[in-house]
Amino acid sequence: MSLVEAGLILIFLGFALAVVGILLIAASALLSSRARREEGRIRGAGVVLVGPIPIVAATDREMVKWGTLLTVIAAVLFLLLILLSASLTGK
Repeated sequence: MSLVEAGLILIFLGFALAVVGILLIAASALLSSRARREEGRIRGAGVVLVGPIPIVAATDREMVKWGTLLTVIAAVLFLLLILLSASLTGK
């Protein structure tokens, strides 16, 4: 397999994962809104990274913890993928 073929496969997989992620988020939002109507309380969090500075918005402290934890996990995975890519290419 050439590098071009591998690159095209990775691009396709990236788009496919993005579509699957969007569908999962939409399905989760629909199911959550139906389940939470009775309870009347919806919790959530969002994280925006502006350079190295995270901006966390959440409905309560527990969601801030989850948002921060998931952001740290995603950053570590991203760095591991960068290091793996550099080691595979020999740079």
